[in-house]
Amino acid sequence: MGGSSAWPPTAAAPTATALHQPPAQQDSAMTDAQWWQANAELPARVFDPERHPVAARVCAAAGAAHGGAYDPDHAYAFGLARVLDGLEALIRER
Repeated sequence: MGGSSAWPPTAAAPTATALHQPPAQQDSAMTDAQWWQANAELPARVFDPERHPVAARVCAAAGAAHGGAYDPDHAYAFGLARVLDGLEALIRER
Protein backbone atom coordinates (compact mmCIF):
# COMPACT_ATOMS: atom_id res chain seq x y z
CA MET A 1 0.00 0.00 0.00
CA GLY A 2 1.46 3.35 -0.86
CA GLY A 3 1.80 6.20 1.59
CA SER A 4 -1.95 6.76 1.92
CA SER A 5 -3.70 5.52 5.05
CA ALA A 6 -7.24 5.91 3.65
CA TRP A 7 -9.10 2.74 2.76
CA PRO A 8 -10.43 2.21 0.23
CA PRO A 9 -8.23 4.79 -1.45
CA THR A 10 -10.95 5.94 -3.87
CA ALA A 11 -13.74 6.36 -1.31
CA ALA A 12 -14.86 9.90 -0.59
CA ALA A 13 -15.70 10.99 2.93
CA PRO A 14 -19.46 10.98 3.56
CA THR A 15 -21.19 14.34 3.64
CA ALA A 16 -23.04 15.55 6.73
CA THR A 17 -26.33 14.97 4.89
CA ALA A 18 -25.39 11.38 4.03
CA LEU A 19 -24.55 10.65 7.66
CA HIS A 20 -28.15 11.44 8.65
CA GLN A 21 -29.86 9.42 5.93
CA PRO A 22 -31.13 5.88 6.50
CA PRO A 23 -28.65 3.29 5.10
CA ALA A 24 -31.01 2.24 2.30
CA GLN A 25 -31.31 5.83 1.13
CA GLN A 26 -27.52 6.28 1.28
CA ASP A 27 -27.03 3.24 -0.95
CA SER A 28 -29.79 3.89 -3.48
CA ALA A 29 -30.72 7.58 -3.19
CA MET A 30 -34.31 6.34 -2.67
CA THR A 31 -36.44 6.51 0.42
CA ASP A 32 -37.73 3.22 1.82
CA ALA A 33 -41.19 3.97 0.42
CA GLN A 34 -39.76 4.67 -3.06
CA TRP A 35 -37.70 1.47 -2.99
CA TRP A 36 -40.67 -0.68 -1.94
CA GLN A 37 -42.86 0.90 -4.60
CA ALA A 38 -40.23 0.13 -7.24
CA ASN A 39 -39.71 -3.42 -5.92
CA ALA A 40 -43.27 -4.35 -4.92
CA GLU A 41 -43.11 -7.60 -6.90
CA LEU A 42 -39.88 -8.78 -5.26
CA PRO A 43 -41.44 -11.03 -2.56
CA ALA A 44 -43.52 -12.86 -5.17
CA ARG A 45 -40.39 -13.54 -7.23
CA VAL A 46 -38.41 -14.74 -4.20
CA PHE A 47 -40.90 -17.21 -2.78
CA ASP A 48 -44.14 -18.92 -3.74
CA PRO A 49 -46.99 -17.34 -1.73
CA GLU A 50 -49.04 -20.53 -2.15
CA ARG A 51 -46.30 -22.60 -0.46
CA HIS A 52 -45.57 -19.91 2.15
CA PRO A 53 -48.89 -18.15 2.85
CA VAL A 54 -47.82 -16.84 6.27
CA ALA A 55 -44.72 -15.19 4.81
CA ALA A 56 -46.86 -13.61 2.10
CA ARG A 57 -49.24 -12.19 4.70
CA VAL A 58 -46.36 -10.95 6.87
CA CYS A 59 -44.73 -9.17 3.90
CA ALA A 60 -48.01 -7.53 2.97
CA ALA A 61 -48.81 -6.53 6.55
CA ALA A 62 -45.30 -5.17 7.22
CA GLY A 63 -45.34 -3.18 4.01
CA ALA A 64 -48.76 -1.73 4.80
CA ALA A 65 -47.96 -0.91 8.42
CA HIS A 66 -44.44 0.42 8.02
CA GLY A 67 -44.08 1.41 4.38
CA GLY A 68 -41.51 -1.38 3.97
CA ALA A 69 -40.44 -4.72 5.33
CA TYR A 70 -38.50 -3.26 8.24
CA ASP A 71 -39.05 -0.31 10.56
CA PRO A 72 -36.15 0.14 12.99
CA ASP A 73 -38.20 2.24 15.42
CA HIS A 74 -40.90 -0.44 15.58
CA ALA A 75 -38.29 -3.19 15.95
CA TYR A 76 -36.65 -1.32 18.85
CA ALA A 77 -39.95 -0.64 20.62
CA PHE A 78 -41.12 -4.23 20.12
CA GLY A 79 -37.84 -5.69 21.36
CA LEU A 80 -37.70 -3.38 24.37
CA ALA A 81 -41.28 -4.29 25.30
CA ARG A 82 -40.42 -8.03 25.17
CA VAL A 83 -37.35 -7.52 27.37
CA LEU A 84 -39.40 -5.55 29.89
CA ASP A 85 -42.13 -8.23 29.80
CA GLY A 86 -39.48 -10.83 30.62
CA LEU A 87 -38.06 -8.76 33.48
CA GLU A 88 -41.56 -8.23 34.88
CA ALA A 89 -42.21 -12.00 34.84
CA LEU A 90 -38.85 -12.68 36.52
CA ILE A 91 -39.51 -10.10 39.25
CA ARG A 92 -43.01 -11.48 39.91
CA GLU A 93 -41.56 -14.98 40.39
CA ARG A 94 -39.24 -13.78 43.16
